[in-house]
This record gives sequence, C-alpha cells and structure tokens, in this order.
Amino acid sequence: MRRRWSSWPVGVVSALVVVVLSAGGCSSGGGKPVVAPSTVATTSTTTSVSELDALLVSRWTAAYQASLAAAKNPKSAGLIALLSDYFSGDALNSLLSTYGGYARDGLTSVGGIDFGQPSVLSVAGSTAVLRSCTVNRLALVYSATGTPVPGSSGSEAPVSVGLQSTMTLSPSGLWKVSAAESKEGSCAK
Repeated sequence: MRRRWSSWPVGVVSALVVVVLSAGGCSSGGGKPVVAPSTVATTSTTTSVSELDALLVSRWTAAYQASLAAAKNPKSAGLIALLSDYFSGDALNSLLSTYGGYARDGLTSVGGIDFGQPSVLSVAGSTAVLRSCTVNRLALVYSATGTPVPGSSGSEAPVSVGLQSTMTLSPSGLWKVSAAESKEGSCAK
C-alpha cells in the first residue's frame, strides 16, 4: 500500500528546514557535515553508487543545516543568500518567502532538528530522491522578546515527520533540493 505524501507546507514545518525527526531509530546529527561544493556528475564512470549516495546525503544534510541557520537568523543576508547554494526552484522560493516574512515580522526559530539518517531512494539522470525520518524541536518566537508565537508553531515539543526530498543536479554540477514532501506524525517508510 502506497502512502500519500502531501506537498510540504514550508511555513507550517518552520520552513523547509524545520524538518522533523523520527521518534525512534534516528541518530542525532550533532556534527557538521562537509559542505564543500562538489561537481561530481551522475554520468561520471569513476563515481560509484556509494560515492554518489554519500555526496547526495552530504548535500542534503548541508542544505537543511543551511536552512536551519537561516531560520534562526532570518535577517542575516549572508545566510539567506547561502540558501541558493543548496536549494532551487519552488523549494528555494518557499524558503525565501518564509524567511523574508520572519524577518519582516520580527520572528526567529529556536530549538533544533534531528535530521535522522537520510537515505537515497533513487537516482535517475539528474534527479535523485532522498528520504529521512526527522524530529523537529523548533519553535517560532518573537526576536525582540523571545516569547513563543501562539499556537503549535511556538512549541518546542518534538514532532516526528517523514521527509522526502527531490534533488536536482544543477547546470553548475551541484545537487540542490528542488522539492520536498512531508508526512507529519510518521517516519517515511
């Protein structure tokens, strides 16, 4: 039986970054991933499947860490600009809109996210699909006071979410998150 995935409502999940982590079986991503750009293409005959998977997971992790940093400091022009290194298309536009709204309204995110253990589901040409079980402990607060925003977005209570992301190989040779879907309250299976 196939599960239905809904389009990711970026604002609801604290933007694309507020990925949610699994209630069980996910590791905490305390270390910083390698964020160095890579130009490895899927057509390279010297790139093994495991090397490509490692590259994709590294870029996925770096993307969501960049988004998390921007969610925590939406007025930072440098952090906002960095998003275009890791996101493209609708995913990038949603983040820019969301974090622009945060900055305009004096909001920021506090807390953290456990990104779980992302895995590559498929690679076809210049498109890859990754999935992870995440736990979101982010809360949206007013920057000036640190007061939580009323409602569920102001709570740091852990929320388990299955996150499925589509990554696209850009013309520059970098893999970028171009779309994401989530299923709140469950891990992606």
